Amino acid sequence: MQLSTTYLTDYCKIYVADPEYTQADALAAYCRVHRTEIMQQLHQHGILLFRGFKIERSYEFYELIEQHLQLEPRNSITPNTQGWFATLMRKHSEKLFGINNEKLYHNHNIVQLKPRENAIQNLHIQGSMHSTRSRYVALFCQRTSTHLAETGFNDLEKIWNHFPTSIQKKYLGAWSHFSYISIRKLNILDRLLLKNSPFHLSKLTNKRAKLTLKRSPFVITHPDTQRLAIQPWVFANNTHTFAHHTTQTICKHRGSLQSGFAANHMQLSWELFTHTGEKIEWTHQEKQQYFDALYRDALLVQWQQGDIALVDNIKIAHWRINDWKENHHLLQIQANVFNANQHAAL
Repeated sequence: MQLSTTYLTDYCKIYVADPEYTQADALAAYCRVHRTEIMQQLHQHGILLFRGFKIERSYEFYELIEQHLQLEPRNSITPNTQGWFATLMRKHSEKLFGINNEKLYHNHNIVQLKPRENAIQNLHIQGSMHSTRSRYVALFCQRTSTHLAETGFNDLEKIWNHFPTSIQKKYLGAWSHFSYISIRKLNILDRLLLKNSPFHLSKLTNKRAKLTLKRSPFVITHPDTQRLAIQPWVFANNTHTFAHHTTQTICKHRGSLQSGFAANHMQLSWELFTHTGEKIEWTHQEKQQYFDALYRDALLVQWQQGDIALVDNIKIAHWRINDWKENHHLLQIQANVFNANQHAAL
């Protein structure tokens, strides 16, 4: 079986089903036979979108990723737990930070993403707050929306290349430093959940806690393309207003759009340091220029029923806009461990 191909942009290649072979087992067979080629194309482009297949169930999605593409699904927050328990623990831990993501785990590695409603989710790669992150992300549109429900994608290698030389010099070798302030006093369950987490915990005078992560590379060298790629995470209090200003400008035809709930309610700070530990000044003007560059020329994918997208998580950033809770089901699997420290661009 051969699939016809087309492009949404140079970093998003679409594989279209043969009308005579649209069942899940047809795509599974194709992925088994062409796995090496598929992974090469994924690293070259950044996004591969399989369209026109009749895939309906979450287990079909999971089997495609784990068995036929031989990726390694992972859940860094609540690993090796049943879906209902992972959902419960995630809700509890996120309330400590003031987040209300309403993510639903179908099993320990498949998560149904929260709708954005009349809002834009801030652009990010999965896990970029921490040096250990997911190498790949897979997305499955199990049910489409009657309203616009899109995911934005941005090529981080292109974004780096478009930065002025002066900005590249400033960011090259920089390390991101993230820290949270809890919105309440920690209880026993909080401490148990944080015991094996990557956070360093320190108490504040108001009995709340400061949770700090080790620094992670702001720019990496992609292991396959050998190109430099920025590694963004823009949910912080001191950055999300600049991101929202940019998205409101580029999506002005959508009317007034709210900024993401998480960014508004988390007490999260994002700072930049040199590799020797010196703090880098990051002005408001530089932050606005940075986010203008991040969101510019974004690809907005309008999902179709049964779509499955493979995303190179260290090359492509993503963000969601305008989907609605009652009808749009977008499922996500993160896969394969990637240690950004080993690929830091210095």
